[in-house]
Amino acid sequence: MTRAARVWAPRAAKVQLVVGGIDHPMDAQDGGWWTADLGGAARTAGISETADIDYGYRLDDEPLVRPDPRS
Repeated sequence: MTRAARVWAPRAAKVQLVVGGIDHPMDAQDGGWWTADLGGAARTAGISETADIDYGYRLDDEPLVRPDPRS
């Protein structure tokens, strides 16, 4: 099962999905949307992809990790 992370950040040049303190690159899509495989990021961080996953987004290499605005 693939769990996708998706966020709208039209002004960002780079967006990373942060799971377990590890940054994972996100892919730019049309209309300012960014996507990544949340389950794959969780596995990389040693977290079960079927568990509740604590994640956030880093925009343009800022130190701040932002919560999902839709959560």
